[in-house]
Amino acid sequence: MQKIFSVLRDKHEQLFRFLLFILTLVLIINFFPRQGSFKYEFSKGKPWLHETIIAPFSFSILKPIDEIKKEQRIIKQEHRPIFNYQSNIFEIKAEEYVASFEEKWATKEKIKKDKHFTFLNLFKKKKLDNSSKKNTLVNFGYNKLFTIYEQGIIQMSGDFSYKDDEFRILVKEGEVAESRTLGDYFTVEHVANTFNVINTLSDDEYDFLIPILLSSIEHNVVYDKVASEQLLSSELAQINNIRGLVQEGEIIVSKGEVVDNEKYQKLLSLKHEYEGQEWSESSYYLVFLG
Repeated sequence: MQKIFSVLRDKHEQLFRFLLFILTLVLIINFFPRQGSFKYEFSKGKPWLHETIIAPFSFSILKPIDEIKKEQRIIKQEHRPIFNYQSNIFEIKAEEYVASFEEKWATKEKIKKDKHFTFLNLFKKKKLDNSSKKNTLVNFGYNKLFTIYEQGIIQMSGDFSYKDDEFRILVKEGEVAESRTLGDYFTVEHVANTFNVINTLSDDEYDFLIPILLSSIEHNVVYDKVASEQLLSSELAQINNIRGLVQEGEIIVSKGEVVDNEKYQKLLSLKHEYEGQEWSESSYYLVFLG
């Protein structure tokens, strides 16, 4: 062990140089380029001052960025957001409506609540007599709710508040999606206005029933933000960023020619191919060896 320390002490300068060499080699390898580079500079509308460029291989011509952005704008403008029609909301709100009606009626008449006066008995099993004033009034309100929920109460988020009634959407019920317009559905404000202008009730009936109906309003056509964004992403992903093909051996631009839009896009595509291609393993190690 002492002999090893003695050798290290005597050879420390050579060892330091060797370690420095290894460290430098590692850094060079780490930063060594592994991709080709396009050696020409070019500008649209200016003459090509280099030698004539002939396609060394076949490659695709990329669409200009502004053309792709235009297509993206069109897709976003024509994109139809997805809404879910939730048919179960009506029964939930109808049950709440009947329960609220019975509670308010018992309070108003100062009587005990009728435990048989339920949504199930009234509108499912139809066990109760519909000839009384109470039952006539509860049926009147139920039919108003049924008509409105059947058509649908749409959730108007901030994304659609500025859209007109003809704006088209996709409404999904189960696995089936149907193209509709915003104007096909009620909004909460529209429903409230519809209830407020009912004129077939007496003042006493109006004051009793309308607040219960207003508290029974809820969206049953609900915006699905996640599904809408996924659909939009899918539509945008389908944009083809290729507009043509350059064949191997084809002249791209000759010396002295003006680089017009078409030639510029071909040169840009060729540069993209060069800089996007990694060297083959043999080419890389050959240059590295050098």
